[in-house]
Amino acid sequence: MISMNSKIKQFKYTSSLSGFIQEHVAEKRALGVLFNTDAKILQNFDRYVLSWDGGTATTITQELADSYSKRRPNEGVAYQLLRIKTVNKLSSYMIRNGIDAYMIPNEKMPRKKESFTPYIFTDEQIERIFKAADTISKSTSNRHQGIVAPVFFRMLYSTGMRISEISNLCFCDIDTNTNVIRIRHAKFNKQRLIPMSQSLAKICHNYIEKMMPVAADMDAPFFPNGRNTFYEETAIYNLFRKIIWKAGISHGGKNAGPRLHDFRHTFAVHCLRNWSVQNADLTAALPYLSAYMGHTGLQQTQKYLRLTADIYPELVERLSQEFGYIIPSVESRSTI
Repeated sequence: MISMNSKIKQFKYTSSLSGFIQEHVAEKRALGVLFNTDAKILQNFDRYVLSWDGGTATTITQELADSYSKRRPNEGVAYQLLRIKTVNKLSSYMIRNGIDAYMIPNEKMPRKKESFTPYIFTDEQIERIFKAADTISKSTSNRHQGIVAPVFFRMLYSTGMRISEISNLCFCDIDTNTNVIRIRHAKFNKQRLIPMSQSLAKICHNYIEKMMPVAADMDAPFFPNGRNTFYEETAIYNLFRKIIWKAGISHGGKNAGPRLHDFRHTFAVHCLRNWSVQNADLTAALPYLSAYMGHTGLQQTQKYLRLTADIYPELVERLSQEFGYIIPSVESRSTI
């Protein structure tokens, strides 16, 4: 079994800017940031520098940055923006170290248009998904699949965790004595503890009893793939598509869902719905939901109020009375 350190991916850089790139990556990882996505993009940028001027560049000029930042054929705006921001961070590192490097200003950044409306699963669909996950058997490439799938998707819905958070869990992160999950590599490299229900804790306890003989140590992946390493998101998505097909839930195509991330949206909306039905003080409850989900501020969580009001018309009056001044308009929806 691998340890947490084994999740760090190494990339080779060979251009004239490779020294700066390596130092930048090393600095981030010394601060505890996994930095795999950025490091891979920087490898792409390193290769671009080689093709740009034969690898003789001594810094990131405006010409180089503008050329690299151009949108590629079939590239989404989100990934284009990610590439630009990654190189900007490298430029910022170089500037801090006395190198005159160019950073693309915010006003020149491509604008991402959010047209996706989250897909919210119904209670009945969630039950069908769980039943479908229970019927998944081991595959030739993953002997653990039949044991992992039922627990993985129950945890995904019951906690609202991000895919990266749940797929990077280790056995040592699950405490069934205190019913707490420790997330060590959350978004923005934050860490947080989240409670789990008694029923989920019991499911995890039984799962651990089955899986621990497979694990050599507590740093082993809680949800191992066929190689006993951490699940790649592509493999999780393929398993998800297989499960929703078995559950009789059709995929609406691009920008229609359902997506894996929609479990997180569904968790939040169902929480707000249940609290509203129970006449809970939503003003007091909303900050708890925000902290639980690892949001950086209430604004991200407030967007779920609109979704809840749209999906459950019977709650519109109450939500409008209490939160009419902060419920975002339909036009301001975005992925959370």
